[in-house]
Amino acid sequence: MQFKKGAIAAHLHSFSGAQLLNPAKNWSVGLIDRGAAATLGNVWEPYLGFTHRFDIFYDRLLKNYSLVEAAYMSINVLSWQNIVIGDPLYRPFKTTAVRTNAMVKDRDYKLIRYAQSRFPDPEIRLAELLKAAERTKSGTVYEMVAFHTLEGGNNEQAAKGFRRAKELFTDSADKLRQDLHLVELERRRDKIPDAIKILKQAKKAYKDIPEVKAVEGLLTILDPPSPPLTKPKN
Repeated sequence: MQFKKGAIAAHLHSFSGAQLLNPAKNWSVGLIDRGAAATLGNVWEPYLGFTHRFDIFYDRLLKNYSLVEAAYMSINVLSWQNIVIGDPLYRPFKTTAVRTNAMVKDRDYKLIRYAQSRFPDPEIRLAELLKAAERTKSGTVYEMVAFHTLEGGNNEQAAKGFRRAKELFTDSADKLRQDLHLVELERRRDKIPDAIKILKQAKKAYKDIPEVKAVEGLLTILDPPSPPLTKPKN
């Protein structure tokens, strides 16, 4: 797996940046080796409160701050334990125009980016995203609509959004991801039998892709197999 050109990737791990020579060890160098343009990391184990806040980091990037500015704003304290790797002046969202002939495949993300920057009111943003999803028939935008709906506490509408996104996606991994969202919704509502039903259907439908391991892992948690029979000792 390789990241798209210009991608920023990070994984919260205590020693993610402990070394930068062997991509088979630690997360930071591994992400860069897989094509990420920038990453965050920790050379030692800080307290959780001293690590980068990914939500703030992402928000500042969306607001067109540079990589180093976003990283600086997303951390509570300056410490030798934290690192930033990449061009400090990199701005991944500098271009906000939705209509462009370049990078057509990024259309959906440009629409989402535009909605987030143009409509700060959550209700208006959701309405505009829903219009865009219906107009473009985009699984990606429908998935974002579902997340926004879920954030507002409307689980039923969120489930409809994830199901609609699944219908529109063509890639099996994308479809499976929507099933996993639905499973999480059922778990939150304590509807474990419904969650198990979705997982069993997904296990059968996506048996040929590596992502099915996530399904198998969840089934082991929610519907563990019976313990093996043991013979009584004489």
